[in-house]
Amino acid sequence: MSCCWGPGKPPTTFVMLDSSGELLDVLEAGSFLLRSQTIDHQQRKKNDQQCILKFMKNHQPHVIVIGAGNASCVQLKDDVKEISSDQLPGQPDGTRIHPESYEFAERLAKAVCKDVAEEPIEYVKKEPQVLSAFDINDYSDDYEIEEGENKRETFYHIKVELLHGFLDPRKPCKVPSLDEEFTMICGKNGTALAEGRVIQAIVRRVLSKRAFCVLDSGLTGIIRKEDFSNEVHEVDGFSLEDKLCEGDKVSCKIKQIDKSRCQVLLTCKESEMKGSSLKVIHEVDPYYHEGGSILLKKAKITSMDDKLGKKHFKPRIISHPCFTNMTTDEVMEVFDELYVNKDIIEGGKDRQDITSLLHLGKSLKIGDETFGDLDEVMERYVVPLVKHLKEMLGFRKFKRGSKAEVDEALKAEKSEHPMRVVYCFGVSYEHPDTFILSYIRSINLHHEYVGLLPNGLRFRKQTFVKIEHLEAFFHKNIDGLQHKSLTLGNPTTTSFSGAYIEGGWQDQLNSSKDGSASRGRNDYDRDGDGLKKHPSGLPRPPNGLGRGSSSDATNFGSCSEDLPGAWARV
Repeated sequence: MSCCWGPGKPPTTFVMLDSSGELLDVLEAGSFLLRSQTIDHQQRKKNDQQCILKFMKNHQPHVIVIGAGNASCVQLKDDVKEISSDQLPGQPDGTRIHPESYEFAERLAKAVCKDVAEEPIEYVKKEPQVLSAFDINDYSDDYEIEEGENKRETFYHIKVELLHGFLDPRKPCKVPSLDEEFTMICGKNGTALAEGRVIQAIVRRVLSKRAFCVLDSGLTGIIRKEDFSNEVHEVDGFSLEDKLCEGDKVSCKIKQIDKSRCQVLLTCKESEMKGSSLKVIHEVDPYYHEGGSILLKKAKITSMDDKLGKKHFKPRIISHPCFTNMTTDEVMEVFDELYVNKDIIEGGKDRQDITSLLHLGKSLKIGDETFGDLDEVMERYVVPLVKHLKEMLGFRKFKRGSKAEVDEALKAEKSEHPMRVVYCFGVSYEHPDTFILSYIRSINLHHEYVGLLPNGLRFRKQTFVKIEHLEAFFHKNIDGLQHKSLTLGNPTTTSFSGAYIEGGWQDQLNSSKDGSASRGRNDYDRDGDGLKKHPSGLPRPPNGLGRGSSSDATNFGSCSEDLPGAWARV
């Protein structure tokens, strides 16, 4: 006989089954859940009890199973919990892990202890050092590649909960110091209220020998009779009530701060107001000289004016926060270690009107892209380019340093993990506008170019919006190198498909032992028109300038802006 206890439609029901599980009889007893004490309800309960007794005498069940159709059944709550825990072992109910993350917890525990007969979660709780040494980052990366979901934070919280159950991440409360209490009460930083600073106060109450004021921060200020004026000792019968009224605004200087009472002692004496006795309450750089930066700035402006006068510089009439009237030589001095720049070709000017040459062109062109104004250049070109650059520089697999330093770090990592394919991204100092993907599969060290574009990262003739997508593509196609020789063209149109093996850049069809395919700087001089190119693929400008130039930029100014990662626009 089986009983389903709880409210519902139908309510509490008794079912009789035979040995094979076939239904024999059904009895509904809904009055068991009635809580009222009326005569009618009491009579219904007695009738249901007699029916159940008769039901059991007729069928004489060997086994009685009592269950709850509702989780809120208080009578069977403990029993149901005990049975469910026996039927579903290994569930982390004793932790703060959300039930929706039970699957991730079990999956993580199984990955930690693969060859253990015991339940994984129980084993991890007993042996926390095994989970502590487990690399969550690599496991999260593999999971993201397999399932396409980033669960790094979830796995991290599960690991912390299994290692330190019910650990409170908050810092223990400590009693604040007197300075911290004062800062919390007045709501000002360390220099806003300092001894010697001139402030304004509003008079709230005036007595004969002292006046009470309120400051902007809400603190109480006190002006004593002897601190009000220099004439106090000269005039007989001097009283503050004759000089101040409630509501007056007074300019005064902070003489002393009583942090224990949150009071400020003020002075209005002319002799003290004129003096500059601001007390320094914070540590000052020993090399700082007040006013030195202003003098240096004036000297720079003077020298710049002299240079502009000598070169007959014609300033451009362009109003934009990112634009500065500077000559090409001055730009080169400011951005001495500039990786690469971009020429902006202006169009739509009237050559017969000399004033139109001073204004910005109606159309701006960078490569094959056309823009309407500088705002559009910033929005469509510069901002996306800098965004992808920041993502690459902040990527977990990005390593700073020269190519040799990055290669040594990869070799050291490979020696520690010989069965793992180690890889990382680095900056290509030889070829601006590009990064280098370095990796070791078995023995040889390989390199491939990754181009930086406004619309994403270019790798193996494909453009990726996010670096994570590029990494996933590399994981799946690590052996799918393009069987073409290395060509470095314009980064906006050319894919970077060549691979570099120790000893030089080589064709993908050549073996790693063949070093004849290595290239020098002169190998990139192969355009049909004889125009020399920079290794990055950008055409070299005329007059032998190493960074882009144009006649308009030289004669009428240039547009520049400091960008992260030594980027700039000229």
